[in-house]
Amino acid sequence: MTALRIAGDVRFFVLGDEGVLFSESRQELYALNASATLLWCLIDDGVTLEQLVARYADAFGLERAPAERHVHPALRRWFAAGHLADPGIAGPGDLPFAEALAYLLTNRPLRDVFRSSADHVTDAIGVASEDRAPFATLDPDEVDQLAEQIAEARHNQRFTPGPAVATLDQPERFDAAASTRRSRATVARIVRFIGTTFQLNLPPTVDASVLSALGHLAADNVVPDVVLDVDDTDRGCVVLDGIMPLGWCPDVRMFVPVLKLLLRTLAVSRESYFMELHAGVVMIGDAVVLLPGSAGRGKTTLTAGLARHGGRYFSDEIALLEEESLDVRPVPMSMTIKPGSIEPLAVLYPELKGLDEHLREDRQPVRYLPPPPESRCPANQTSRRARWVVFPHYEEDGDTVLSPVSPARGLKRLLDESLVLPDVLDRRSVERLLEWARQLTFYDLRISSLDAGVRAVLDLPHRTDPGAA
Repeated sequence: MTALRIAGDVRFFVLGDEGVLFSESRQELYALNASATLLWCLIDDGVTLEQLVARYADAFGLERAPAERHVHPALRRWFAAGHLADPGIAGPGDLPFAEALAYLLTNRPLRDVFRSSADHVTDAIGVASEDRAPFATLDPDEVDQLAEQIAEARHNQRFTPGPAVATLDQPERFDAAASTRRSRATVARIVRFIGTTFQLNLPPTVDASVLSALGHLAADNVVPDVVLDVDDTDRGCVVLDGIMPLGWCPDVRMFVPVLKLLLRTLAVSRESYFMELHAGVVMIGDAVVLLPGSAGRGKTTLTAGLARHGGRYFSDEIALLEEESLDVRPVPMSMTIKPGSIEPLAVLYPELKGLDEHLREDRQPVRYLPPPPESRCPANQTSRRARWVVFPHYEEDGDTVLSPVSPARGLKRLLDESLVLPDVLDRRSVERLLEWARQLTFYDLRISSLDAGVRAVLDLPHRTDPGAA
């Protein structure tokens, strides 16, 4: 019996008691738990399938049959994902149709084999008995077409697009630009964001709302790097760089969200950085805590609470990691407050209910809350190392609970959040990423009240959980 073989360009890295697999060609990272890490290390030693099952059984005190029930599904999934050559396990397995299709859509070599022999792939990856017939009869051409659409969508999500353009509709954007009245009186506002200074030439119709949202970024006696002209035309508000329209919106209530996104995109695109993560960032002591989370999880609300209770505000939505050190850079735009966060924050920010309400591109109403003066970073604030990653999620009923998360699982959750890479990952950059992750402590934070959540995060420097930095 031949030894099991690792497939393609997959590389294995140790992270704590667990592991991480990296495929450079597919730009994918996979976290392994402790038992999966043991399996991979044994495969890397060149064992056969029989030897792998036997050594796994010895390690966990199992009989052969239960050991096979643990080992075989893992090997089949690694083959389906493109990490392992066909392990040669016969018979049906427990892989449901949806998961089997997901592997097929993301693994080009597996699709090539499927086109030649759908029955072989169905058997090799262990599709569950009840799903074998519908899976084996999938049309390879339709699968390829869907896979290409998914690959394009993933690429657009993970990597920075070309020109920095914040726009809702291309034809209207140019029509609005053509109808601008450049002789209209404007107010010049200078703001500095990250490393870029912008001069915004604003019409009176939007000046007050822009000043409310961006006034804390005002800079004096600075030569601008970028000059943007704004005009409120009959066809909507348009932002121009010279004669080139960069942003447009049909409704003046949507202008500040469009401008805010445009400034962020332009400023970030002018910087060299390792990675951009979707997370709130607050400095506690001499290090920062990252608060990643998708919409509705309470990330911005918790960030705003920490900023009012002694935390130094870096961002409520972006963690920008430096190119070499992976330290986190301040990106101090105003906090985006949605309707559900107004009541919890009203005690800390009485001015919140009086702020202008804006409409984002998705038509969701938001208010822009500048960070409190005492929490703002000085103009010369340097990047700071990250020490903690906390995944907040609000639950109205129950207690506030802070629970440790393993490094491999924590890194996977962190990278599952919205992510922008200016360049493709290679082995060296993954090694730097994992070395950075080894210095972090990961937590899951279930929040029942804002006060309790803030106290839990502020207490992080005093915790002594295993693996703490």
